Amino acid sequence: MNVVMVAIVCAAAVSGLAIVGILTRSSAAMAVLLAAAFAVASVPLLLSDPQKTSTVSGRVGDPEDPVDFFADRVADRPNDVSARLDLAAELLSAGNFKGAMTEYLAALQLDPANAGAHARVGLLLFRGGLTKPALRAVDRALTLSPDLPEGLYVKGLVTTMGLKRPAEGRRIFRRYLEVAPFGAYVEDVLRLLEMTR
Repeated sequence: MNVVMVAIVCAAAVSGLAIVGILTRSSAAMAVLLAAAFAVASVPLLLSDPQKTSTVSGRVGDPEDPVDFFADRVADRPNDVSARLDLAAELLSAGNFKGAMTEYLAALQLDPANAGAHARVGLLLFRGGLTKPALRAVDRALTLSPDLPEGLYVKGLVTTMGLKRPAEGRRIFRRYLEVAPFGAYVEDVLRLLEMTR
């Protein structure tokens, strides 16, 4: 008998025992009901591949999925700043901005001097329409690391698009190009420089 058939039989047994237990108020029937309910609750674990069950949520996940991988890593080492930053970056890439913000803030609780995390918090705040808090976060990043490429990029975005100060934004973007001529945001910076002429 395969696992699916066991699940169907257990479900039928639980339904029958529930009716008997309720109608007769028999403690023996209720004990059997509880045991059967436990068995049925275990069926999803029997159906799932143990290699694909996330230790963070208990949900079935893909061990090849970076979010699941890094979530498990954070669960194993919650005070590891690198693990939190890796998970935050994967969540950000997956479009889970709230989850990414949570992990960046957790990393900053562990390491308040992490300039990169401050810059990413600034980027997320800016994406959320919070220009002034975004500026404070990116200014903190640049105070910690004045030539941080991501900090310069985010400051340029906030200054140009949020504060509507394109001349100042162009100066920041030019500094970004000096510091990171092959950086991750070069194409965006060049496009923004062209747009704000």
